[in-house]
Amino acid sequence: MRVFVFALIILGCVSCSHPQKKNPNSINVKEFLASLSSDERFLLEHFFRSIIQEDVIGYTLLGGKPMSIYTYIKPKTNVYLQQCNPVELVDLFFDGFDENFAIFNQGWAVWNKYQHLFCGRNIFFDCFEVEGERYYEVVRVVNKRLMLSLLDQYSCQFSTLDPSKKDKEALFDAFLHDQNFKKKAYWRDDLLGICLGYGAKNAALFQKMSKLLTSLGWMGFSPEKRSQERLKSLETEWTAFSKSTFNVGIQDHASDNFLFHLGIGFRADSSDPETSSLQEKYIKYHKELTLAYDGANFLEKTLELIQLADHS
Repeated sequence: MRVFVFALIILGCVSCSHPQKKNPNSINVKEFLASLSSDERFLLEHFFRSIIQEDVIGYTLLGGKPMSIYTYIKPKTNVYLQQCNPVELVDLFFDGFDENFAIFNQGWAVWNKYQHLFCGRNIFFDCFEVEGERYYEVVRVVNKRLMLSLLDQYSCQFSTLDPSKKDKEALFDAFLHDQNFKKKAYWRDDLLGICLGYGAKNAALFQKMSKLLTSLGWMGFSPEKRSQERLKSLETEWTAFSKSTFNVGIQDHASDNFLFHLGIGFRADSSDPETSSLQEKYIKYHKELTLAYDGANFLEKTLELIQLADHS
């Protein structure tokens, strides 16, 4: 599995300073849940607990991150349909029998069936297969309002994925609907890191690190033919890079009493002022997310947050 060293970050605003106005066209959450079978409710709750409690997609709903992603391995029913070499991909093959992945996949299918009732104006859920790694699927949650602002700010960088996309609206449409575009964006660590809220400098440094490790052959096969002189040069460059301030990640001091993944352990440049501000921001939002769910029915609260975020 592609290991994205950063880990995911955190969150948005659910404080009392933001009035929560209910849209008159919103579906009644209690009535909707009552209409579901017990199996569908169970699968939906498993799906949302995976992406919100085990990961940080809840922060995109709360307005703190333009996008969050959750990567999972296809369940065995899909693995059987793949033409694969289990000798070369033995770990992936057996991971495909993980029961949690199978339940998660079913939960995603249930949500995909009903999500149009709750989102599609500002909040978008989608899923795509990782290019070159057919076992893996990526579930994305995108906050359009935040993403448009980001695409406007970094339009030159994102336009490199498709020079025909000149403005933020065209870029967002491609980002959401163009499979090739979204897969290209996934493999651009500098762009993906910006979308995930890691900070522009941290994202660029992570891309530099990934390229360096790939050139050294430490992240699997490298097509680059390396002479001894070139290899020595790369190792010297890596030694200098590993001694830089981009080697510790953000440290957190949040209480273990909070029920949600803190998500701020991404690799970061500790000397960058943006890193310090991100640390403060995400610890604060982590607490707000916990308070939002305090005493609430998890599935009901999640659907309410999606509704609110979609109309924000």
